[in-house]
Order: sequence, then C-alpha cells, then structure tokens
Amino acid sequence: MLPTIISFLLLGLTSDASAAQCPSSPGLIDLGHAKHVPTTTYTTASGRNISVYKNIRFAKPPTGDLRFRLPDTKLPKIAGIQDGKVADEQSTHCISSMPAVAPFPPYNGTTWGREDCLFLDVWVPDDVKLDDKVPVLHWFVGSAYAFGSKEMYVSPTGLFDIMDTDTKFIFVANNYRLGVPGWTYLPGEDLVANLGMHDCLAAAEWTSKYINRFGGDPGRVTVIGQSAGAGIIGLLTVLNGGKGKLPFQQVWHLPDSC
Repeated sequence: MLPTIISFLLLGLTSDASAAQCPSSPGLIDLGHAKHVPTTTYTTASGRNISVYKNIRFAKPPTGDLRFRLPDTKLPKIAGIQDGKVADEQSTHCISSMPAVAPFPPYNGTTWGREDCLFLDVWVPDDVKLDDKVPVLHWFVGSAYAFGSKEMYVSPTGLFDIMDTDTKFIFVANNYRLGVPGWTYLPGEDLVANLGMHDCLAAAEWTSKYINRFGGDPGRVTVIGQSAGAGIIGLLTVLNGGKGKLPFQQVWHLPDSC
C-alpha cells in the first residue's frame, strides 16, 4: 500500500511541475526567440476585445558598441514569458527633448527617455485567428525627429471603435531613435546617418517577419505616418535610389494638423 501512496504523490508532484513549466497563457505568441502575452486589453465601443502586446523588442539595445550603428535585429533567446509591463511608460521611450515653446504640456521644456528603447506594440482583435491573414497598419509616430514615442500622439482605439465586427486589422507602432542618437551625422566621424529611419525600417521588417504569428498578412502591410513619421516613409521609398526592397506594400501619409 505504501509504494502505491508514494507513487501517487510523485505523480502529483510531476503534474504540478509540468504545469509550472507549461502554464496556460491566453493570447500567448511564440516568436521563436521570445514568448509574449498581452499586456492589457482594450474593449471597443461595440464590445470587441483588443489584445495589446506592449514593448516587444525588435532590435538589441543600441548602446555601447551599437551606439550610432544600424539596428542589430539578431535577438538572443529570452527565457520565460514576457508581458510587456513596465512601472513607468517613459522608461521605454527613446531619448527625447522637447522645446519649451512646444504646445504639448507637461512634456514641453523637458528631456526624458533612455537609449534602450527599440520596442514596438501590437494591437490584435481577439477574434483574429492565426490563419486569418488580416491587413496590417504599421504606424511611424510624428515627433519633429526629436521627441515622442509609440504611446504619444497616436492610438488606434478610434479606428477599432468605428469598425464593424466583420472588419479586422492589426495595428503596430514602434519607437525609433530621436535627436542626436537618431539623426546626427558628421563627415569623417564614425557614425551611421539617419538611424531613426533605419530603426523604422527594422521595425517594419519585424512586422513582415512575425505578424503572421498574430494572424496578420505580411503581404498586406501599410505603413502610415504623420509629420516626422511621414518624412521617414518618404525617405524609405527612395532608399538605395528607390531600388531597395521594402517590407511593406502601401504607404499613407497624414498631413500635419497645422
């Protein structure tokens, strides 16, 4: 009888250990090098739930030897499950500096952010399935090339609110290096020019590579941008003399409000 009891207890311990190693995680997305679950959920006016995957890394931290270099997208494998939660939203922003005259309180006249900032967010309706291949909007934020982030001045909630339940799409927004780290170039110095543009290109390439794992169609990606974001789109379309292969099929420029 005793061996039977011991076997039963060992079986229970084994089952618990397996459950700990393979937790049930709704919305789990396996990118190969990292696993992500939604950070939060947004409910639209019509009652649809949108899973928001925040702070997915698309390139290594551009620090040390990678400072003033093209984004390195050869990402290492990350153990565990990432939920994208941070204590302070600004802790994932790129270094930003906003003039005091800018009409955007409380940010005007301040500097914030950090170098390790190459993250993106993905918004996915819960009714989008793996093989749906829905169209994708990828947003490049406008920021005067000096300030801003994937959370500032943009939210797809309005679009999701006005869409009927038969309309499905995925929304992506990314950070990119700003100001001195992103756009400084001096002839003869060991610097790569227009790094903010290259960061956006790397983010769009991430979308082309991984968006199918969220149910998106890499063959129907539209990049959209306003102000500096629109400028970056223009720069990308003439990359390598206009002969470069781009990871998106359509572009949409929004005019400045002023």
